[in-house]
Amino acid sequence: IVFSSIVRHELAFIMVLVIHELYAVGISMKAASTGHLVVSTLHTNDAPQTVARLTEMGVAPYIVTSTVSLIVAQRLVGVICQNCKTPIQVDEKTLLNIGVDPKDLKDFHVYKGKGCSTCNGMGIKGRQAIFEVMKMTEPIKEAVLRGASQAELRSIARSEGMRTLRRSAILKLKRGITTIEEVLNASVRDTDE
Repeated sequence: IVFSSIVRHELAFIMVLVIHELYAVGISMKAASTGHLVVSTLHTNDAPQTVARLTEMGVAPYIVTSTVSLIVAQRLVGVICQNCKTPIQVDEKTLLNIGVDPKDLKDFHVYKGKGCSTCNGMGIKGRQAIFEVMKMTEPIKEAVLRGASQAELRSIARSEGMRTLRRSAILKLKRGITTIEEVLNASVRDTDE
């Protein structure tokens, strides 16, 4: 009853709050397969893991590849307080260990908030999102259909230009927006570097 009443309204898009069981995923996939744009959330650690989560919930790989267009993973990182922001010295080894590209080392000026009344002594005031966007391209679809691992999906997506959560966080670090601690807390190190 719910599915037929949803699609009968000819909505521009359908929002499913969160997919956490087979019933919700079934409605979402049916709506997507009839040409509706479906937007939903699913709890996973990164974009490639979403494919595994859907198949674990009982969705056949061919349905995933025919209904999913784009997967966006997001996390929040703390923003350095602008009132007490100060440059800090960080050795190159530390930057390399968190995943900074060696050719980018000279461009890094790392900052941290000392703590002040503006940020209640935290050094962090506010949050910004980091994103990982994985398009369901033909190579990724082929990999999903043959049962590729999350690591393989991640590798294919990266080769096609996907910026990982770690890369997104490092970019915020490079721009002086966040701290090394926030980078480490918000993202898993890219394992296929």
